[in-house]
Amino acid sequence: MRNFPLSRAVKAFATMKTGLALLAVIIVLAVAGTLIPQERDIHAAGPVLSFLYHTVGLGDLYHSWWFSSLLLLLCLNVAVCSAVRLPALWRDTFAPPVWPDAIAWQRECPLAAPPAEAAALLKKSLSQGGFRVWDMGQGRIYARKGRAAPWGTFLVHASILLIALGGLYGSLAGFRYAVTLAPGETVAIGTGSHPGVGRPFEIRLRGFTTELYPDGRVSDWISSLSVVRDGAELASQDIKVNHPLSFQGISFYQASYTTLYDAERRREGKPQGTVRAGEKQPIILDEHQGIAVIPLKYLPDFDPRQPHVSRSAEPLNPHVICALYSDGRPLGMNAFPLGKPITFPGYDTELIFRAVIQASGLDVKYDPGLPLVFAGFAVMSAAFFLSLYPRRRVVFAVITPAGAQSAVAIAIFGKSPLLAEELARLCAALTSAEDKQTPEEAR
Repeated sequence: MRNFPLSRAVKAFATMKTGLALLAVIIVLAVAGTLIPQERDIHAAGPVLSFLYHTVGLGDLYHSWWFSSLLLLLCLNVAVCSAVRLPALWRDTFAPPVWPDAIAWQRECPLAAPPAEAAALLKKSLSQGGFRVWDMGQGRIYARKGRAAPWGTFLVHASILLIALGGLYGSLAGFRYAVTLAPGETVAIGTGSHPGVGRPFEIRLRGFTTELYPDGRVSDWISSLSVVRDGAELASQDIKVNHPLSFQGISFYQASYTTLYDAERRREGKPQGTVRAGEKQPIILDEHQGIAVIPLKYLPDFDPRQPHVSRSAEPLNPHVICALYSDGRPLGMNAFPLGKPITFPGYDTELIFRAVIQASGLDVKYDPGLPLVFAGFAVMSAAFFLSLYPRRRVVFAVITPAGAQSAVAIAIFGKSPLLAEELARLCAALTSAEDKQTPEEAR
């Protein structure tokens, strides 16, 4: 009695209803993960959203402890349900037939042939109908077909288990992060803040181009990547959206692009060093005086009549739209040409934009659970085709002598809704086979 609540909870957990409920929750969360930005660091979010991102794990939902726990529970549920069902399924499919103590006979077919010939005719008719036949002796015939059909449900469970295990393994052992590279730059994979697998290597961006439609909209981003180790190039590929480069199980996807600004600081006309900043990233010129420049947009062909739209994609009149700050207060926004200094009235500090670089944004993914997920979908496909297999039916027949003739009592059992029709066809086929029997076969 002390273990009754625990055993009751275990029995409740190891049911298909519990598995379906867990699967429904996981599906809802997976959909939510596609709608909520999956970012590890949220800078612009409010305090409530930031709290949820960093505590509940909304910003990295698929790697959160509670999502992994749900996947683990689903795996346990499916494994237990499958293990409980497997012995009976195996026994019903492969065990030798057993004759029941009592059978509710459904139909009787009289035949003019003696019992031995009637048994041969019945076996032939059942075999032609796709049944596997056993002669149980004493005029008893056992036949069944559709043995593989019940395995369809079992394979569905197995496929769900493989998919869930793949998701769980991927969430625990996989990783995903973003990398921004300018042409000519490299990043070391497998060291520091860029995790990897196997021996560390470098990814080098040889070149980056943006393809445009005639109306100026972005058609595609193309990054020319090389995999380098110890100075030797091991692989190279031009990647596009949905056409990643894969190496050592790590995939590099083309995710986005960004604009980088190379600028030179000056004070009293003397260089004070260079800085590279991203779009909308402040460039601090004097922290004490609150002087800063924020590059907002690059216009390769600036038109004074339409100062926020470039006339073309060619760098004919390159300008950078910037926001200026002094004493921590905005001074305004204006477009400044490349190579000319940006000055601040009353200050000896200035900034010159020297170059504008289009950089590639890469999404780095490693998911070791994908083979299990793909195997799960393959098993699910097999289960689908197996479900088209005829459902399981079992035929019992007893042949008794009736003078020089025979009486065949038949019963058919199964889950098909057309059992009565199939029984009628079987009796008709048996009678037809007797009518077509040649004199030599009768003798």
